Amino acid sequence: MKKPFFYLFLGILGGLMLLLSSCHSEYVTMSYDPLTSAVWNEDSTHLAAVVSSRALRRPEGISRFPAGGHAKYLLETASLFLVTPDSDNLKKLADFSDPAAYIGSYRSRWNVRLAYVDSLVYFRLRPVGGWDGLLRWNARTPADSTKIYTLWEKYDTPKKVNIFSGHTQNADPDYFETLIESTRPARIGWLREQLKNVPLAELDLVINEIHPKRTERYIAEAIYMKNPCPVARRAVTEQIISRLEKDDIRKLLKKMERQADRLDGHEKTRYERGTRHTREMMELMLNQ
Repeated sequence: MKKPFFYLFLGILGGLMLLLSSCHSEYVTMSYDPLTSAVWNEDSTHLAAVVSSRALRRPEGISRFPAGGHAKYLLETASLFLVTPDSDNLKKLADFSDPAAYIGSYRSRWNVRLAYVDSLVYFRLRPVGGWDGLLRWNARTPADSTKIYTLWEKYDTPKKVNIFSGHTQNADPDYFETLIESTRPARIGWLREQLKNVPLAELDLVINEIHPKRTERYIAEAIYMKNPCPVARRAVTEQIISRLEKDDIRKLLKKMERQADRLDGHEKTRYERGTRHTREMMELMLNQ
């Protein structure tokens, strides 16, 4: 009589393990966004910007209940960058991954103020609702409280960073407020367009480090558009496909052509539009 119950227990346990393992999508969703308007330097040759990045796996199945469920976050970070117009590269001036661990990576949660004078970028970071609010709502353990207090002390005072040396130190609060009044912001829309040409690795979005997976699987997700996230497909193209031999890239393009030929109507149009940027990037690789 004991064996049937033992096998029943194993069956239930196996089912639970399978259910839990499939609670989140196998595909990584990636995104990035400026946390505030970038600011120009005095001669309009460079900008300073704070940009956040995130990677997650969306809830599926039982994880979507109740109220849509919760995503599994693989990365939430933010950094201060030096931006050169019409350049594909960024220079990281400061890393804000520590406060991002508590504030999150969404623009609506950050209060960021920037100024840029000579070779110095001034900044002050606060969560929307203040550090006391973050402490009240996000400190689940004594260790969380200690960490948030440390972040409060570190970032509530304005700071300045030298764009050449990277040296950061406290700035005079009154002088900081004077600078803020005369700062020249750039439109967020313009900055978003600028970031479209920046390698995702410079925004800390390195897909195979965030969520390791076999190369073949990532390539299939990109060329067959299995992953619905265009930023993740772009990461695969930049970071994995770009390292292949040109003959292998040509073979992938042929596979994409055959996939398009197998489809028709709306599905064909959707596939061709969705993979257009991937194809263009791969064709550019062949011409380099």
